[in-house]
Amino acid sequence: MKLHNVFKSVVVAATLLSTASMSFSANAQGKGKGYHEYKNNINLQTFARDSGSTYLVRHKNQINARLSLLNLPANHSFTVWWVVFNDPNKCESGPTFCTEIDTINTVAKPAVYFATGFVSNSDGSAQITAVTTDQDTDDNLAVGGANSPNAGGLSRNNGLKAAVQMAVRDHGPIVPGNVAEQTSDFEWGCEEGGWDYVCYAYRYVTFGPVDVEAEDSKEQD
Repeated sequence: MKLHNVFKSVVVAATLLSTASMSFSANAQGKGKGYHEYKNNINLQTFARDSGSTYLVRHKNQINARLSLLNLPANHSFTVWWVVFNDPNKCESGPTFCTEIDTINTVAKPAVYFATGFVSNSDGSAQITAVTTDQDTDDNLAVGGANSPNAGGLSRNNGLKAAVQMAVRDHGPIVPGNVAEQTSDFEWGCEEGGWDYVCYAYRYVTFGPVDVEAEDSKEQD
């Protein structure tokens, strides 16, 4: 199953993230500036806090992410995937512990879809950004395709209420002439697509729904 590879060992990672990951959340000053959050990434090979981090800025209908990634395989192709639970209170283990089973748990309103792609630097680092809005409605971006139970995107007015996770998937050494496909397609270069490389989620980070006073979370669209 495709999602198994996105969520490889995510139950363990989610536990670590909820108990060991450094985090910082604070309202930005000024209406409409968004809600800011920061967490360390989890290395899914060692299940330890990685030296990289992810920074989110949330608005009612938009989420901006900045990922600082370190200690990746050098000159590899990667894809990054949004894993959004629009109704995290319906996740089987609660709103801060949505896991693989919830990606097909339709009452949690899951959406697993493409965020961005990149090639790691020669020192194994990468600095990338991604944005999702309530207008990202192309179901063909979903990991399971347009007819999957996790097709869709961020629900309207749900940028603060959703549980937001991001998976960084390794697609192996760059293939000259095919980097665009290798950094945008879930299966390209991977066993699932008929190639030899075993692709897997290399980094993971998870953010629960924002707990702020109602008056602080009201923003202009």
